[in-house]
Amino acid sequence: ALSLPSALFGQKSLAAAKLTDKITLITGAGNNIVALAGDGGSLLVDCGDAAHAPEVLGLAGGVKKVINTHWHLEATGANEAMAKGGAKLASHVNTELWMTQEIIHDWEKKVFPPRAKEALPTDTFYTTGKTTFGGEAVEYGLMPMAHTDGDIYVYFPQSNVLVAGDVVQPGRLPLLDWPTGGWIGGMQEAQRTLLRLANDSTKIVPGIGPVM
Repeated sequence: ALSLPSALFGQKSLAAAKLTDKITLITGAGNNIVALAGDGGSLLVDCGDAAHAPEVLGLAGGVKKVINTHWHLEATGANEAMAKGGAKLASHVNTELWMTQEIIHDWEKKVFPPRAKEALPTDTFYTTGKTTFGGEAVEYGLMPMAHTDGDIYVYFPQSNVLVAGDVVQPGRLPLLDWPTGGWIGGMQEAQRTLLRLANDSTKIVPGIGPVM
């Protein structure tokens, strides 16, 4: 693991740590958030929970785009606030579809209602995609039926930073959210996908926990 303080991952307030000159890790808002700085704003991979949206916006500055790695609220809860601030929301098409549905988690005794229209990603894809932001290449792709059936990686090849979402959960086996498509075979293949993308100097950012 990189030498980031372990206290960052249990704090009540947000903290920011530089991964590269242009990429910052924001912690304390639910999921880890990766921010890529560009001219006049930032691209975020995940945006944290709704409660921390004002703090995230304060740290990230103007947010131009948010890429959701999966549907869970700790990753997408701030979507509505980001969209109202002018950000474009992107995800795999399955993530967007789950956000339009009522989702029942029996083991948590929780029911997740459909999300507000403003919180739904409008830029969706099926397999892989590429874009450029702030002069940095951004590559992303589906890892089918792993943690959910809409998990994606987001890779910044120039900076060699790979955002894995909750497909990687340091210190434990990743949760399989079976009501929304999680499956052990897909999770195994997701690990192979990440290892094919990474090399021995890649910074791999999990959904929660220290950078590896």
